[in-house]
Amino acid sequence: MTPETAPSQPPLPSLTRRFASTLVLVFLVIALVVVAFYAASTAEIADNIGRGVVERQALYDRERILSPLRTEIALARNLAESPLLLAWARDDARTELRDAALAELDSHRKQFRDGSAFFVPVATGNYYYSTDAAQGTKLTQVVKAEVPGDAWFFAAIASPQVVQLNVDTNPVLGRTNVWINVQVRDGGRVLGMAGTGIDLGEFTRAVANTGMDGSYGILTDAEGAIQVHPDKSLISLNTRASAPEARRTIYSLLTDENDATQLREAVARVVSGKAPIEVLPLQIAGRKQLVAVSSLAEIGWLNFAVLVADCAGRHAGNQRLGQQL
Repeated sequence: MTPETAPSQPPLPSLTRRFASTLVLVFLVIALVVVAFYAASTAEIADNIGRGVVERQALYDRERILSPLRTEIALARNLAESPLLLAWARDDARTELRDAALAELDSHRKQFRDGSAFFVPVATGNYYYSTDAAQGTKLTQVVKAEVPGDAWFFAAIASPQVVQLNVDTNPVLGRTNVWINVQVRDGGRVLGMAGTGIDLGEFTRAVANTGMDGSYGILTDAEGAIQVHPDKSLISLNTRASAPEARRTIYSLLTDENDATQLREAVARVVSGKAPIEVLPLQIAGRKQLVAVSSLAEIGWLNFAVLVADCAGRHAGNQRLGQQL
């Protein structure tokens, strides 16, 4: 066999390198697919767990909020239905009723958690405020329609709702409270307002701070005006007597207008009773957060439980660790 007719040998090293390169590429593709699948699965698991966490928080907050308020509202109703106060509301100029009525007001205020109560007859606008024994019951002010700070009273007596909650500052008393206002009625006539208040700071600490990492609570009225928020500067005061455009709403916190539309639709479903709770992802102040909304129909407010989306993964990790243990 001559050199010209001898068969050529394949370049084995070159084929080996090509095969190895192809194998490495295949492994890289498989690895990327696995990583992408894992990331997607983990994100989905975290989202599902986050939704479950924020939904449970909303349900828990509902009872945590309503339970003490039910007690305070029941006590305020008892105060407003007092026959002695009703008789005095018809004519608080009757001096023979004054001492007994003020003693009645002081007796009721001791039952409230705040230790205070108020009574305002429509006929005179005299605002009687009863607090601790050292200060007693005093005529602290006279509400007048022309005074902007007294607008709450005239909005309250004109409302069709007997019981109303209003977050507001009383500059005379120097207090910012969640006020429980109850109409004093004689049949269909409103003769006055009576009730109590819960310090806004105390109420905010109890409601907004859930004690769970990355989670907080917001309360709004039926139109979305913020009544309780960890950031007090966002709270809309005296919403019952203020113009709609002057109110700070939860919708104003949303970055995306589409989010606002979705939230309004979710609120409508909850308020109508079509859904007990709605959970949806929203961009709040530019940060993705999971929000669960439920209705507090008894007080005419909405409850929002918020979970920062970044924390959902940590809750997912904690749940998996708990399952392993």
